[in-house]
Amino acid sequence: MKHLTRIESGITFGQLVGFENYRLWVDPLVPVLKSGDPLAPRGVLIAGMLGTGKAACVKATAKHLNRAVLRYHPGESKATDIIAELPDGPAVLWIDEPDESCIELLRLLALQPDIQNRVFVMVTTSIPHKLPAPLIHSTWFDRIFHIDLPNLQERAFLWDCLIERFEGDPTRYDNVKLAEVSALFTPGEIEVVVRSVHCAKDNCPGEKDILAAIVRKTPAAASDDEEVASIRYWAQRTAEAI
Repeated sequence: MKHLTRIESGITFGQLVGFENYRLWVDPLVPVLKSGDPLAPRGVLIAGMLGTGKAACVKATAKHLNRAVLRYHPGESKATDIIAELPDGPAVLWIDEPDESCIELLRLLALQPDIQNRVFVMVTTSIPHKLPAPLIHSTWFDRIFHIDLPNLQERAFLWDCLIERFEGDPTRYDNVKLAEVSALFTPGEIEVVVRSVHCAKDNCPGEKDILAAIVRKTPAAASDDEEVASIRYWAQRTAEAI
């Protein structure tokens, strides 16, 4: 039984909006991690609401480091089984939505210097404020980042990129108007809107079609503002803006 899933990492940071602070940290890591320096960073924790781009960040990081991505969904697997399945070459181990069992996994990884030199751990979570304290304070994490909801400028950029991805012409739309109406939308929710209107129309949808689709959709941040506030409060005390 396989416990790790290999994920394609075709995304680059050039396709993403934001991440400037994260790039200041990760860019210098490329030569350091390649050198096998035992003091090189071992891992990072990235928190944010569902759809804010955590998975995209993992894939772009792996592409940047020229490493394979192995995804682990915590469950019934033993930590020793996960370690036994790790490749001999450099890789990014992506732990998505960790639980208490991951504390033991990180502890065992820390005891094996040969693994530390080739495996870069990236942990993503949408509920950082509910994670066990020993996991948050693990010595494995060199940095902790938070991905917040995109601002107006970032949403405008996202609309342009996503419309173009679905073979539309961004110049036909007022991206600022779309960004204003889609306040509180995550990048994932904006993509859902673009995808839905392009699937529903035989020809290229108009701006009114997109605006109508935005109005019909209630973003998760609007329906669960307490959860958003909890994540942001946690981030203010624990994480850096990405």
